[in-house]
Amino acid sequence: MTEEQQEIYADLQASMPVHIAALHLDAEGQADLAYRAGELAAELKAAARRSKMQLEEVQAAADLVIRRDPVGYGVEKVTETAVKNAVTLHASVKAAAEALLAADRDSGLADALANGFEHRRSMLKLEVDLYTSNYYGDPQAGGRDIRQTAAQAGAAQTGRRETAVEEARADRRRRARET
Repeated sequence: MTEEQQEIYADLQASMPVHIAALHLDAEGQADLAYRAGELAAELKAAARRSKMQLEEVQAAADLVIRRDPVGYGVEKVTETAVKNAVTLHASVKAAAEALLAADRDSGLADALANGFEHRRSMLKLEVDLYTSNYYGDPQAGGRDIRQTAAQAGAAQTGRRETAVEEARADRRRRARET
């Protein structure tokens, strides 16, 4: 992944949680987040395919070089198996294979992230159904004031996730001292 793609991935990953008290904010941005995750997955899948093509080109070039000078690459008797093994051990082929593995990993991570946003969409729908059926009843949900949680979720949605995390930690410490 490029540095820009890593930043996009981290930003999307931080946007994954569903905030019960701020469903409207989560639902509002869901389509854009899912699109961005899908776009990242497509870019990284294309990069993985390019890496595979690059590996095949490097293997073909190494095959030609080894066949021209088999002794220089440790091939005493030129057989298909010996040349294939020498190609596999060639430094440029190893580097291209490592690049392909990294690209496949990045592509898999982006696919998992895009899939996570599909699950998030389902979760948002279920949470909205619970909310509209007055499942939570009053502003107190699980012993927490959900209005305060909404403020924290809003901070996370606007890119101030660190602030929300710190506020939540401070709130937990304050509640721990009160008990």
